Amino acid sequence: MQNSWRSVHPLSFSSTAVDLRVEKHTIQGMARILVIDDEASILNMLKVLLSIEGHQVVAHQEAASAMELVCQEDFDLVITDLRMTPINGIEVLKYVREQRPALPVIIMTAYGQVETAIESMQVCAFEYLKKPFRAADLLSTVRKALEMSASQQNG
Repeated sequence: MQNSWRSVHPLSFSSTAVDLRVEKHTIQGMARILVIDDEASILNMLKVLLSIEGHQVVAHQEAASAMELVCQEDFDLVITDLRMTPINGIEVLKYVREQRPALPVIIMTAYGQVETAIESMQVCAFEYLKKPFRAADLLSTVRKALEMSASQQNG
């Protein structure tokens, strides 16, 4: 029963994926990250993982309320699930592109289809991550998105 959570959880947390003693890669202080996923367990895990990295995480299960925040608050990154109802991740991405064109968006999904991956890239998603993914891969993608965003703001 000890490993049953790991075998069904969509994120991989093997000993090679997450080492809480890893060196911190900070980008001029902590980033504010908006995370949107309709699955509470994934949302909570992402919040913990990103908080351990030193980021401030605003987590929402409903895309509509999260989208309102995009215009009301400053974020450095948005991470959203693809398959949500009634508003899906592509709609979130399009909205962010309209309201805050420079804000990087990472799309994640357990249903990796070529068509949705292509569409998310056409609407300028920073990255398209297929679940399950290793925590280290997510953190690396987050760092790259924040570095790119910071260089665009400073350049």
